[in-house]
Amino acid sequence: MSQLVGRLSFRGQQLNVKVETKTLDNVFLTAVVSVQYQVLRDKCYEAFYSLTNERQQITSHVYDVMRSQLPTLELDAVFEAKEELALAVKNALADTMTGYGYQIVQVLITDLDPDQRVKVRRFVAAGDLRRRRRHCRLSFVAAVQNLTQLNSYTLPFLFELPALTNRTR
Repeated sequence: MSQLVGRLSFRGQQLNVKVETKTLDNVFLTAVVSVQYQVLRDKCYEAFYSLTNERQQITSHVYDVMRSQLPTLELDAVFEAKEELALAVKNALADTMTGYGYQIVQVLITDLDPDQRVKVRRFVAAGDLRRRRRHCRLSFVAAVQNLTQLNSYTLPFLFELPALTNRTR
């Protein structure tokens, strides 16, 4: 006589894990890692009886990998290494979760969000850079105009002067 003790879905599932950690250049970063997984049909007994909470197990492994990898990278390098980080998480999860009857289908890093103060500093720095470039360009044009007035000749054969506009960029 058999008795139904629970239900197990073979459908694919997704777990979004939010990880906050610090990078090599001391920037706090929040990463959202999406793990897509499913039960292996030939290991449904292990999937049902091995773990009480597979989502917590997956979350722990994601925290472990991300918190060991991200502090070794600077903020710009983190954005460039998204695929490598996702692959490292997938490999670590696949090694462990296969024994429990789960297949890791895909791991994606869906969001990387630095601290708000860093975003503001980078925005201000980008604006300063635009202003410096504009000032440098206008200074160069003014210097060339002064040179041509002092020497009372033009230098059209060396370069063309950019047209001055009233734009503030």
